[in-house]
Amino acid sequence: MRKRRIRILLLILLVLLQVLANRNADRLQVHVDFLFLIILYYCVRSDYYRSIIIASLIGIITDIYSMGILGVFGFSRALIAFFAFHTLRFLDLKRKLFFFFLVFFSLGLSNLIANGFFCLINNAGFNLRMVLLSPVLTAIAGVLILSFKTVRESLDVY
Repeated sequence: MRKRRIRILLLILLVLLQVLANRNADRLQVHVDFLFLIILYYCVRSDYYRSIIIASLIGIITDIYSMGILGVFGFSRALIAFFAFHTLRFLDLKRKLFFFFLVFFSLGLSNLIANGFFCLINNAGFNLRMVLLSPVLTAIAGVLILSFKTVRESLDVY
């Protein structure tokens, strides 16, 4: 029961942090994607179909709050959830460096796909912050969250 409470509190905390990050994104010019950490958690702990559905829903929520074009992040997050679900079986997530690189490369690829769609649809320019800076900051935030022993034990990822 204690593990379940910590999971629910962590989920609420990540959603609240994402809302705060979205409100202050214009001032800070940096973006940490806390919802992507939820997607990776579901890829590790859940079954295939649930992971894809959760990733698509979180991607649609990200679409609503970002550029307003529905489907761009929904598709890219679902695609990354597909690859992450099949890749995570071969990674040792006890090492924080592997988790850092997993978050960095998967979010970077997801944002690269979304940025490519934005370039095609809106004739927007290539956004290097979205492809490099956001994944680095999100990976650092994920490693910091997993550095707490109670969080690691309650998530049962290790």
